[in-house]
Amino acid sequence: MRLALLPRTLSGQLLLILMTGISMVLALSAVLHLHERSEALSNYGSIQAAYRLKGVVENLDPLLPQQRQQILGLMESSLQFIQIIAPSSDAVIGDAPSHPMAQQFLQRLQSVFGVGWQIRVKMLQWQGPPETQDVHQRHHRQHMGGMQRIFPDGLSFLAQVQLRDGNWVEFHNHLPKEVFDRPDHLFGALLALFIGVMLLAVVAVRLTTRPLTLLVQAAHGLGEDLNRPPLPVQGCRELRQTAQALNSLQARIKRHVQERTQLLAAISHDLRTPLTRMQLRTERLIEGDVQHAYFQDIKEMEQMIQGAMAFIQGMEQQEPWQRVDLAAMLERLQEEFAEMGYTITLDVPDHLPFWVMRTSLKRALSNLISNGVQYGQRVAVSAIAEGDGVKLSIRDHGPGIPESEFARVLEPFTRLEASRSRHTGGVGLGLAIARNIIQAHGGGLRLHNHPDGGLQVDVMLVAKDPPSPHKPV
Repeated sequence: MRLALLPRTLSGQLLLILMTGISMVLALSAVLHLHERSEALSNYGSIQAAYRLKGVVENLDPLLPQQRQQILGLMESSLQFIQIIAPSSDAVIGDAPSHPMAQQFLQRLQSVFGVGWQIRVKMLQWQGPPETQDVHQRHHRQHMGGMQRIFPDGLSFLAQVQLRDGNWVEFHNHLPKEVFDRPDHLFGALLALFIGVMLLAVVAVRLTTRPLTLLVQAAHGLGEDLNRPPLPVQGCRELRQTAQALNSLQARIKRHVQERTQLLAAISHDLRTPLTRMQLRTERLIEGDVQHAYFQDIKEMEQMIQGAMAFIQGMEQQEPWQRVDLAAMLERLQEEFAEMGYTITLDVPDHLPFWVMRTSLKRALSNLISNGVQYGQRVAVSAIAEGDGVKLSIRDHGPGIPESEFARVLEPFTRLEASRSRHTGGVGLGLAIARNIIQAHGGGLRLHNHPDGGLQVDVMLVAKDPPSPHKPV
């Protein structure tokens, strides 16, 4: 099932894939960077703290208890607090560290101090009410409570090293604030990088898909004009292969149409001679119903031949495009049909200029109007500009056509049963010729029965600029 939000164009799908891939890569890069950054800052802070603690212990160990208290105040700072605790104090850490960062810090201290030293480490956090905190947390809160405003999460190291006289040096050290800070500048840089890469991707996708757009336009043009020049074989290998395939297809279709047209023209031409002989022999017959029936059959066969030749000429004719006033063309057709005794009503603007093949389009409209007056006597024609195109409607007041026959009646040499009469005549080529001409203009033809009765033919003409050479692919 197709997702509703999935782009329908190739360029849109390529941009979506690139955007998704780039976003995932940048997000993964940001996560890895933040992890490595946190590890680096944490290691740096633990190394600095370990060497500071070693310096403190080396200075305090040889001193007497009274001397130690005098210099403790000199060693404290805003990020560390040092005190001496007795061996029997309940503040001595007894458990092995469980926090991963505490375990790493313990290993760091052991590597810095070497063997022979008793070292204990614990991670402290001051979240939660005082009654839920252990002695180390309460002590830490009492002496370092002001740090809560600087370090909201309250995470710090508590390290204890036993001196040679049995007392313990307790060392409180906060982790660097940068470990917990979110580097906003990183996200800004990633956003700028994402925008820059996407702009380059948009340009690259447009340059890549533009030749495909030209190929699509050329393929549509092939349906409108089979005799148009072949596509230039340029661009990358895939585009050259596609252009060559389209040129080969055009040549095969053109050859097939020419062979079929030549065959039909030859048959139509060869039938004229025996028809002429049949007409001469029929004239020698005694006048009566038999002679009249022969003449009618010969007349129908001549009409079929003439229609076939007209159909062939319409397919082979190559006419230049001209800017024509369609309103004036329809008014001229109205006058021509009025001279033959038919009523044509027009609903068109004063001027409706449009690029068309003048003779071919006039022939198509004449066929449609002629078809309408044959079966509906009166015909109403309207024309209106719609967007860049033009919509023409030809409606008769006849019996209409069953919807199931709409497609079949547009095929060459097709007549419905209602039209098989001597009065209407015709060989079933009028609508087929009109459809081919309209399609050659890049437009379309649609049949439908009018709600008030009669058949209505809607013709859509697509705006077309004057012919120009093919653009390179």
